Order: sequence, then structure tokens, then C-alpha cells
Amino acid sequence: TGTPVHDADGKPFGLILINLDMRPVFAELRASLDRGGKLFVANADGDYLVHPDPRRAFAFEFSRRARLRDDFAAFRTGDRKAAGNFRARLGGKTYAAAHVDVQLAGGPRLTVVKA
Repeated sequence: TGTPVHDADGKPFGLILINLDMRPVFAELRASLDRGGKLFVANADGDYLVHPDPRRAFAFEFSRRARLRDDFAAFRTGDRKAAGNFRARLGGKTYAAAHVDVQLAGGPRLTVVKA
């Protein structure tokens, strides 16, 4: 999301857009996993930014959908508090899972799930 810049008369004349490379942050999160653990990071719409299957990360940029609620029943109800700590069935295995919502510098919200 960009922020418009206006001149002294209030007319827009530019846009400030900051891109942030999150790969180092995502790599650090992956490194924090226990052996066999899974990491999922989703944007405010629930679309995956990080997924154990790389084809599902950023699927929305390729006109496909891959969302938290597709994999985790706890996110289907819209009650985010109910999804705090839960059991997840992934690839035929059952995992203990937890999520946290974070807001990046007053900007977009992300959901991080570790299973």
C-alpha cells in the first residue's frame, strides 16, 4: 500500500512506496522450528506468504487461492481467538499448533502459525 504525497495546493503529485524484503525474517522463523515442524505465514486476507509447499506461497499472485482456512479448521469460523492453540491435521499427521497475529510497523497484519 502506498501513501500519496500532495503539493502545497493539496494536489497529489507523487506516491511513497516502501518495499521490504521479508526473506531474512521468514528464514529466521523457519530456523526456529523444531525438527519436523511446519511454518505458515499469511497476509491479512489469509493468503499464504510462507508455506511448507512453496507452490502455495504467494499463490494469489498467480490467480490461485491458498489460504489458512483451507488447511486449518480453526480459521474457518472467523473467530481468531478460538484459533490461538489448536490441533492440526497436515499431510496425514497431527500437530500441536499455535498462531500469533502481528502488525508490521503499524502497517499490514500477518498471521504466523507454527505446527
